[in-house]
Amino acid sequence: MKSIMKKIMYALVVIVIISCLSASYYYIKENNYFIYATGSDKKALLNSTWLMSPNEIRRSNNAYLKRDPYKLPPLLLLSDNVGPDIVNQERFSYLMQDGLSFWGRPATVDYEFFDNKLYRYYITFRVYDLESTELEVLSSLKGKLGEFKEIESKYYIRKYEWNSNNLFVLFGINKITEHEYGFHMMFKYLPFYTEIEKISKVEKAEYFGPQDTQNINPTPAGKEPELTIIVNAQAADGVTQTHMDQNFLNNLEEYLITRSEEKMENHYKSRGLPVPELKILAESNYIELGSTKLAIVRIFEEGVSNSALILGVKGDEVLRVFCASRNTYQVEVSTGECGKKIEDTFGVSFK
Repeated sequence: MKSIMKKIMYALVVIVIISCLSASYYYIKENNYFIYATGSDKKALLNSTWLMSPNEIRRSNNAYLKRDPYKLPPLLLLSDNVGPDIVNQERFSYLMQDGLSFWGRPATVDYEFFDNKLYRYYITFRVYDLESTELEVLSSLKGKLGEFKEIESKYYIRKYEWNSNNLFVLFGINKITEHEYGFHMMFKYLPFYTEIEKISKVEKAEYFGPQDTQNINPTPAGKEPELTIIVNAQAADGVTQTHMDQNFLNNLEEYLITRSEEKMENHYKSRGLPVPELKILAESNYIELGSTKLAIVRIFEEGVSNSALILGVKGDEVLRVFCASRNTYQVEVSTGECGKKIEDTFGVSFK
């Protein structure tokens, strides 16, 4: 009897030890400790480093990170491109931290993660003393990043860019009221961004074929398709149709222009060709089909192509339909294959 009880006690001890080890392993893995830490040795913000997980940032910066359901994701607020077109947009996540102070002003930081690794963040704050604060910020960034390039912008009164030491940085200033200005900064870690682009290319080849697209109008071999249509989705993260105002539309338009310019510039540079003067124009508007509100932005690359992006919120997702033509005629969004794809995607009708 004693022998049986002893065996039972041994068995219980073993079970308890295994349970404790399993719980410890799960805790270490889920909270990114030790071998599961992902942060690099490259400093990002405060005490955090690039590629850190949200848990690591919380610990390193003693920060409370949260989702703000009333705030648009940074990708729709800034003119920097959304990022590589990853099919599964759930691999991206956004968290914000408030209660901070930069250059003596209350500020918020939005962190952007891919596969739970930090690769981009945004700093935003408001000022009333424009000239002195702008000079202070520029001097600080120049000291860390070197010389900047000033860029013309349709929606920012001033906009600056740095591309240095594996970092791409944008700094834009917009006018909010007669005496109040918004300061917006974006910091992007280029080495990991390049890795995401590689993933994007592999995904596109797998899902859409070597042209990265869905060929709607088949054409004879050796010719480019007349119309290309791509549909993608991402979590809305609290964005609703009420957020879709004129400011939203203006920022979306500028982001598309910037993205088109970057793609054209990269196209020429990758082939060792001089970059010509890019003439990219845009126009945008809203349409309402029943209870659904859609943003439509048309992009015109003079003498090259025309395209249209249709964006809307459906349930808990932001959906985008992109229709592009290699011809110079305007893409019809209410008829044809593009119109049909919009109707199918958003569950609406142009009739």
